[in-house]
Amino acid sequence: MSDVLVFSRFDNPNSLAVVSAIKSAYHVPVLMEMDDLPMEINIDSPAFQQYRRDTMMSNSGANAAYWSLKHIKLSDGVFTTNHYLKAKIQKLVPRKNVHIMPNCVDVKNFKKHKTKKTGLINIGWMGGSNHTNDLEVIKEPILYILKKFPNVRFNTFGFQPEWTKQEKHCIHHTWVTFDKYYEKLNSINLDIGVAPLVDNEFNRCKSNLRVLEYSAMGIPTVASRVVPFQDIRPNITGYLAKDKGEWVSHLSALITRSKLRERIGNNAYNTVKRNNNPDKWARYYHKIFNFYAVKYARSAKDLS
Repeated sequence: MSDVLVFSRFDNPNSLAVVSAIKSAYHVPVLMEMDDLPMEINIDSPAFQQYRRDTMMSNSGANAAYWSLKHIKLSDGVFTTNHYLKAKIQKLVPRKNVHIMPNCVDVKNFKKHKTKKTGLINIGWMGGSNHTNDLEVIKEPILYILKKFPNVRFNTFGFQPEWTKQEKHCIHHTWVTFDKYYEKLNSINLDIGVAPLVDNEFNRCKSNLRVLEYSAMGIPTVASRVVPFQDIRPNITGYLAKDKGEWVSHLSALITRSKLRERIGNNAYNTVKRNNNPDKWARYYHKIFNFYAVKYARSAKDLS
């Protein structure tokens, strides 16, 4: 039997019952990983009907937010990716142990981009359908850029927003299985990444994973000026944009200046390689796991 069990968020009663039974039967600590907060999902999100933020009562058993909260309470500790989300969790469940564990990426899984001097420039976004409203943030800027620069293509990987389907300079790449993910991502050959987010409570709890993946490819990112992307250093590792004018300005500069793309892309690559290296953070994981394993071993001994 394992000394520590780690689960991603459960949002249904059956899964929660299994975890609870294992914890009780084997007296083993249960840790939980979270990179967003379903209780804060917006009413206009495609997933709202599943999570139903309007109620925290599980009358029908379908309220995923209710069961997620139950999972937090059951867990002995929670891993999360940013301080804003940590504070929200501790407000929901005071005195809960919450550990900050930044996202990690292994740069060896990514093909480092070679900066083009001329030719097509590929701007890229990747994500799921829950980002429908976030993509509206860049709709006008991207359409403007595509008209202004005939050599630019906008690539979507995963979900395809409606406004891109009739644009001849928009290219869509469908989801692939996880074992093909890095191969597919590398094959798109992106030059610039975009990370738009509406500034709301749910998105403030999100992580910066997409920016880290762009950085691991050695390309610059233009991202919304929101909490998850606050580590971006403007004009050094990327750019932050708050309105259409800033999106257009930053993208235009990166499109027309290959040396700027190269400088910021290299800075971003070196930063993520240094700060988000899995080998570096594995030591912290080991320390936390050992803490809970020892704590529960002592507790089990007291019960015997």
